[in-house]
Amino acid sequence: MPPPQLEEAEQNEILRSTISDPHSKAYKRLINELFSQTITSADDHLYDSDFHKGGITIKTALTNELVYENLIRIFQKHGAIPVLSPFFMPKSTVYDKSEYYPCFMDHSGLLVGLPFDLRAPFARYIARNNITNLKRYCIGKVFRTKKLHKLHPRELTECAFDIVTSSQGSLIPDAEILIVVQEIINEFPALQSRSYYVKINHVTILRAVLMHSGIEDHLFDDVMTALSGPKVDSKTHTKSLNSLGLSEQVISSLLNILEMEGPFSKISSFLRCITKTKGEAASLAKQGLHELETVINHAMSMGCKLQVKNKLL
Repeated sequence: MPPPQLEEAEQNEILRSTISDPHSKAYKRLINELFSQTITSADDHLYDSDFHKGGITIKTALTNELVYENLIRIFQKHGAIPVLSPFFMPKSTVYDKSEYYPCFMDHSGLLVGLPFDLRAPFARYIARNNITNLKRYCIGKVFRTKKLHKLHPRELTECAFDIVTSSQGSLIPDAEILIVVQEIINEFPALQSRSYYVKINHVTILRAVLMHSGIEDHLFDDVMTALSGPKVDSKTHTKSLNSLGLSEQVISSLLNILEMEGPFSKISSFLRCITKTKGEAASLAKQGLHELETVINHAMSMGCKLQVKNKLL
């Protein structure tokens, strides 16, 4: 008999060979076998058991309906229309680095994903339909896989308000978003006492900071991924950045800048360590700061009274 390692290697090679040709009979037999599996009673019971705990009350249902109606009224006042993009889409590389992206296989073997957010499916929709001007709103479900297997993905309700414009360089749509947020907060008295404020940032400034910190271009996307996602502490950020090969000195300098938060004047003054220099990093920082200031000024002229803070991360 062949050694276990050799037998496993041969099996892996057979699987790779089968999967590499989706049009082969072997591939189709493999997919058919996968979809012919019997679901046990235990798996059937456990899969969506979390959804049956507690149920939903009439009060919750009516409250949700009232919230949706008020949100939709505000969106429509700004000229937005409901646009629903396809629920499934082929597995997207946008979420390659997310461990919570819910990906499945259909009967043909094609990998498809449930909505992880409402942004990517909509971006795909407007790109394919050559849409250049549109305001849309959408209140829909997004999903996250759970760490335990054989469980229904976690369902979340997400609300999106998007402005598609052909006016390149116009920052008025960005300012209008702040006005929409303000109107939503004002619509619900319970929110007005919570002292909400808006945080805005700019990817151009973030790139300038990375460049200024000596991080090479090919690492930009990986660094941004490490810094994005759920809010975590600096120790977790440090660990993630260490795994990319960044030195302690670079990480310390980077986080010192990115963790700064405050009004525009404070951020602008703090970033003088970049803007007073020469080179591409300084140019990017100046451009990003100018656009942030323009958005804030536009919003103020539209009647925005919300406190606006700049946060680089």
